[in-house]
Amino acid sequence: SRDAIVDCALHLMDRKGHDALSFRAVARELGIAAGALSNYFPNLADLQDHVAAKVISGMRPLELRNKSELRKPLVQFGMELMELTHEHPYLANIYGPESTAEVARMMARSIKALMDAGLDAERALAAFSIVTSLASAWGVRDAVPRDPKVQAHAIEVTRKEFGELSAIMPKLGEMTPTRLYRQWFLLSLEGLLP
Repeated sequence: SRDAIVDCALHLMDRKGHDALSFRAVARELGIAAGALSNYFPNLADLQDHVAAKVISGMRPLELRNKSELRKPLVQFGMELMELTHEHPYLANIYGPESTAEVARMMARSIKALMDAGLDAERALAAFSIVTSLASAWGVRDAVPRDPKVQAHAIEVTRKEFGELSAIMPKLGEMTPTRLYRQWFLLSLEGLLP
């Protein structure tokens, strides 16, 4: 079925990366002929689009239970989006009509929630854009494996450049990325929210 093909493609990309997806690879996983997939999807881009739409449709839109507290739900929404992007970093490279429609639905519901909470349209759009842009960028960034030698060199250079401020380095090292990202979200939203 169409859903089985999308699920197979999603699991394949999650395991082996975006570049591993091909009709031949999906057909091999499903135990069918590659040509059979074209009965469901005219091309690989269409299949990728449906995979992205499935992933995005699993993301909850921003919900505001308490209209007086906007920061916490926005940060939570951003953290969830960051996790989603981290789990599926290839999302940044695939899009089409289906996934674009899912993004538009989530965006419209989230911005409406912000406006219902009292933000004007411009601030609502700005807050949503900041959170989604940062979350997507950080999620993809964290999904990319880092070379330990390069990381060690970067830490050493940073210590030298920090000079007197190097005493704060251990504090920064103790902060989990999640805690650090949460702080960045809050700082980024500070001027936009009442």
